[in-house]
Amino acid sequence: MNKLRAVACCVFSCCAFLSTSAFAFESKAEKIAAATERLKAIEVMNSLDGEDMKPWHLKYSYTLHDGAEKSSSGTIEEWWVSRDKWRQVRTEDGKTSVRMRVGGHSYISNDAAPMPAALQTLQDAIVHPVQYASANGQPLEPTQENHKFGSLELSCVMRARHANTEDTVHLGLFPTFCVAADNALRLTSTSGMNIVANLAGKFQGHAVATKLAGTRDGVALFGGTIEELRSKSEDTGDWSTTDLLERDHGLARIGSGVMAGQVISKVQPRYPPNARDHHISGAVVLHAVIGEDGHLRLIEPISFPSAELAFESVHTLSKWVYKPYLLNGVITEVETTVVMNFNLN
Repeated sequence: MNKLRAVACCVFSCCAFLSTSAFAFESKAEKIAAATERLKAIEVMNSLDGEDMKPWHLKYSYTLHDGAEKSSSGTIEEWWVSRDKWRQVRTEDGKTSVRMRVGGHSYISNDAAPMPAALQTLQDAIVHPVQYASANGQPLEPTQENHKFGSLELSCVMRARHANTEDTVHLGLFPTFCVAADNALRLTSTSGMNIVANLAGKFQGHAVATKLAGTRDGVALFGGTIEELRSKSEDTGDWSTTDLLERDHGLARIGSGVMAGQVISKVQPRYPPNARDHHISGAVVLHAVIGEDGHLRLIEPISFPSAELAFESVHTLSKWVYKPYLLNGVITEVETTVVMNFNLN
């Protein structure tokens, strides 16, 4: 497993793999169909919240890094019965907050701290790391290739959508999932971030990684370790909503103009030399999900004049920070659109 960790670091902290391995969109319909079925199978194998799952109790510890040599640590416990009935308790610095869904409604404790984007990403990587459906409902054209990392051979499937460019679209521009022969997830590249899944096991017939680590540009973002995961009866857990605040609005869809005024920290995109030399310019349109703490959680290109400009845009946007968004007095995640313009003049 140390070899996998070292390989993954080499693969995803540098651009060597991403710049040399490419997915061409000239594949035949049967190749797209095969990649589609593989992606769906990967989603099922690595999900803990599928329809076939029996109720379970999960506890994991986490460490979050903010890039300034500071970190925070805590634990999350979750009691899960179905996608419409679960209870999550987060403990950090001696403070406890509750999030729960039951009876068709969602609840949160009044004093709950915002869920950091990195922590939500870790939560998703444990419970439901692969989403087959496109982030904004656009048609998909998944592609797949086998890659060998030393003695380890993985199949990498990219959840790509049709690109409005003749460019070859490189691995990692869209969410990419690399799996072993049994479809157990090992490496994920998404939104300018890379997630390594180690020490894999099985639970109720599904693949589970007991240790995960997320990085961006070789810098640690988060780490998580599963301490307990076991089946439970449906009655286990406290399902009382007393003293909890109802919150049923979910993800807020906010216009790009409004969110542009919410940016509190940003960097400008670098014009790729190759694109400049070939006089490639235009706008890159990105779909983005902003976490409760204002950091980017999901970034996917919608349209772009070249894959190179799209890569630079995703990389740049991943560093932006927004002011946490309040909806009806409650901090919430936001779905929006961001445009990056590349002008030769």
